[in-house]
Amino acid sequence: MTRRSALRWTKAARADVRRIIQYVGIHGGAIVAEQLTDKLLTRVEALAEHPERCRAVPELASHGLPMYRELIVRPYRVLFRIRERHVVVLGVFDGRRDLEALLIERALDP
Repeated sequence: MTRRSALRWTKAARADVRRIIQYVGIHGGAIVAEQLTDKLLTRVEALAEHPERCRAVPELASHGLPMYRELIVRPYRVLFRIRERHVVVLGVFDGRRDLEALLIERALDP
């Protein structure tokens, strides 16, 4: 029997999704934005069943932080961490951009 984890989103991760969907809606249309929303949320919801199936984030693992994992929903990277019986979604980033630069930018943003 599979043990289901609780899925939690940080405020930053929710804001990431809102910005992405808004951008896609403006540039790709409402239907494309709705399809992306469905795809992204469905894939993230599946993390509650098997979060350990995802790989460690290479850029963070190379700095001694292997506890951060990622789910790829092309072209986006969903970063999360497993904490006890919770999967905490930390951010959703465009996979075509430099993740380290994005994380530094986020850390410095007041």
